[in-house]
Amino acid sequence: MITKKYTDSGPGLLKIPVSFETKQMKVLVVSGFLGAGKTTFIKTMAQCSGQDFCILENEYGEVDVDTALLKEETENINVWEMTEGCICCSMKQSFASSLLTISGALDPEYLIVEATGVGLLSNILANISQIEYDRIVLLRPVTIVDAGTYFYYQNKFDTTFQDQIQAAGTILLSKGEHMSVRELEEIRRDLRRMNPAADIVTEPYSEKPFRWWKDLLSAGMDGRKISAPGKESSAGWENIGLRNVRLSSPEELLYLLWEAISGNLGAVVRGKGILPCGKEWLRFDITDSRFSITGTEPSKESSVVFIGMQLKKNQIRRSFQFRISSEQDCDQSDRK
Repeated sequence: MITKKYTDSGPGLLKIPVSFETKQMKVLVVSGFLGAGKTTFIKTMAQCSGQDFCILENEYGEVDVDTALLKEETENINVWEMTEGCICCSMKQSFASSLLTISGALDPEYLIVEATGVGLLSNILANISQIEYDRIVLLRPVTIVDAGTYFYYQNKFDTTFQDQIQAAGTILLSKGEHMSVRELEEIRRDLRRMNPAADIVTEPYSEKPFRWWKDLLSAGMDGRKISAPGKESSAGWENIGLRNVRLSSPEELLYLLWEAISGNLGAVVRGKGILPCGKEWLRFDITDSRFSITGTEPSKESSVVFIGMQLKKNQIRRSFQFRISSEQDCDQSDRK
């Protein structure tokens, strides 16, 4: 997300004495056949890396159980469900729009795309690459492989299975704790035959050190470490801007603003926004330890911004509800 410099030249804009660091949204696609352990990997990654993630889930079926598990067991994750469509087939335009919306509205540092287990990874990567630019960058994708069912799925679903292997940057074997070294080595050799360039991990990834997770979350598609975009002098200041947000009631906004001036959301020194709170639209303004709330006319788009130091950005995001949705359905024939 490109960070704006605000001035006091008009209503709804802020005057800030400094400029801010531009941000990238790094997109990591986690692929793997049905039941390979993608959700378990994402939970482990959140715990071991300590990073702030937003997850775009795409599950095959009407009920997404994994979303509930992720929300229950991880605190630093926002989940946007997409059970109505498949991101790798006829939903291409909607999927690209979804990524752009997440970048603009949630402004996460990392977006984890948990792909449906029956999709082509190469199609997903091609779709994302169409909207990739200096503020949205694609990391080397990860494919999770169930060691116990490796040869069965390879023979039964050869096209989809092999595509997920060949398009991966990192391949992780899961559920191999009870397999012999010889069996794991046989799988590793076969994986290397299909993908000579990938990093292949046969040992439990949960035992990997912090540095390994850091490298995984900074490797671009070419394997090189992604460098952050240029920054301007910010003297420790941060900001977070969110769009298409809402709250359930004016009381929720009042509580949120008290949290902000009390230091529970970081050192917030300035904030402003216009958004619907229940049935009415409200405008708020924060200056140091004071805030005000006034009624306002409905707007086409709601937006809020908070400025300060050591902001608890994910806690701020979780305080709001987002008015975002995908519109196109996936052609069921593409899933076969």
